[in-house]
Amino acid sequence: VLITEAHAALKYRGLVVRGLFAFGTLGDAARISTRQGQTIGSQVLGGYAEAGFDLMTLLSPGSEMELSPFLRFEGFNLHNAVAAGLTRDPLVNAQSITAGASFRPITTVVVKADVTQRWTVGAAGATAINLGVGFVY
Repeated sequence: VLITEAHAALKYRGLVVRGLFAFGTLGDAARISTRQGQTIGSQVLGGYAEAGFDLMTLLSPGSEMELSPFLRFEGFNLHNAVAAGLTRDPLVNAQSITAGASFRPITTVVVKADVTQRWTVGAAGATAINLGVGFVY
């Protein structure tokens, strides 16, 4: 198994841009696929790019609070390559767009809401609404 990834992040005056790209290989995917009874990719790849802006930098400069709407694009393909004789499953090649916002009333607490539209080749898209509360320590 080999996994390679790259992360990048930029913060400037309330703007936050970040991204990640990952690539992996599995050397014995044919044998593992046979043993598992399903196709396991010999190559996988995926990543995301996200941009957001902390509105509190405009509304209340110097405030500890943050209110950040964001937009994220994600994609992954668990069958970027498969062993000879095996068939790629188009349902494991997916993309999504997420729009949402996070609110930090204090630096260690975040409340987040977003909506995600996900789609794959050969299948209808799915929409998910996510609500969450987190504690950063």
